[in-house]
Amino acid sequence: MRRFTIMFFFLSFVFTTAFTAAPMPASSPDDHAPIYPSLATDTRQLLQAGIDDFYKSNLALAEEKFDRVIAASPNEPQGHFFKAVVYFWRYTFGSRTSSAAEKFLEIADKVIAQFEEEAEDNPAKKELSFYIGGLYGYRGLVRASEKNLIGAFADINKSNRITKRLAKETDKFPDAYFGLGISHYMAGDIPPEGKWMASLMGFSGSKEEGIKELRIAFEKGLFVRNEAGYMLAGCYEKEKQYKESKEVLLLLLEPFPTNVVFLESLVRVEQKLGNAESAEKICTDIIALKNGDLSQSLAYAAFTRAQIRYDARKFDEAVKDYVLFISKSNPKTSAQDLIYDARFKAGDCYEELGDRETALKYYISVGQGSKFYAEAQARLKAPKIPATQTSGK
Repeated sequence: MRRFTIMFFFLSFVFTTAFTAAPMPASSPDDHAPIYPSLATDTRQLLQAGIDDFYKSNLALAEEKFDRVIAASPNEPQGHFFKAVVYFWRYTFGSRTSSAAEKFLEIADKVIAQFEEEAEDNPAKKELSFYIGGLYGYRGLVRASEKNLIGAFADINKSNRITKRLAKETDKFPDAYFGLGISHYMAGDIPPEGKWMASLMGFSGSKEEGIKELRIAFEKGLFVRNEAGYMLAGCYEKEKQYKESKEVLLLLLEPFPTNVVFLESLVRVEQKLGNAESAEKICTDIIALKNGDLSQSLAYAAFTRAQIRYDARKFDEAVKDYVLFISKSNPKTSAQDLIYDARFKAGDCYEELGDRETALKYYISVGQGSKFYAEAQARLKAPKIPATQTSGK
């Protein structure tokens, strides 16, 4: 068990470090437009429009605009970088298939090959270094997810070196507080069995320090305001400071009310605040967006709404959501335990509704790794007496 715990921390560190080093596109108000000074005014405005589309979860529109930025300024990194991030999100929050990973890696490899030497030769170009460091972080995360841990660590180490260099100039480059904040927060959150590994990798800090730095990046960052806020909300949630987490998420959603990733986080926080009705409504909003690029977020919204309705004994509504979740989930890439849970709960709903024949089809598909496996096997042998029939006794 101890070996498993240490290995789990080791793999978690890979994913966390990749997110730490990888910037995501930030949307900025008009007075921040000069953060892309190398672009012509009209191209800069087009880039900003693409970033806004990205944060509205309109990935297809964002990609189309980034392609136009690339066509207008092929030797500038912005359009290339943001297009790569679109494919990263399609992989991470969408299909999570190997083909999606390959498409992202293909684009990221080309961008790194085109701009890395320029970034190394011109350390004063912090924006360019930021993009290259970010792409290494993203590439490391995808490689880790695809079980290429050697390649993942090589990318993450490279990303960390770039991030640490930028972090030395936080007074001139406040976005660097983003990487510092995540790093310091995670250092303070490391379990005892992982301390030795963290020490070897120079990983130190406290959760309080990390939250403070993330707040600075959220309030003052030009490139990473949105992702710093997203991470800050996540840290508040982990610390059970749910009201603070909700406050940050609402600020993020104010300009981007259709951002599926932010909405998904708000659902969790509302549940933890005991606001089931609000959480259910947000899930309904996510599902209504029908965002094919972010299909896994839609699937999890369906699962969450199903759970809320199941707990409220709205079996006719809950079963539809369980079935929707199952249909949108990829068994090879989604959390298998949730798929098994949904299959069992769908069967249970059908029994409550008096349709045992359909219930059996779901019970038989519950795998041995499920916490409901034994009960599903029992249900195959003997029917459940619906609560609606026992409540009157």
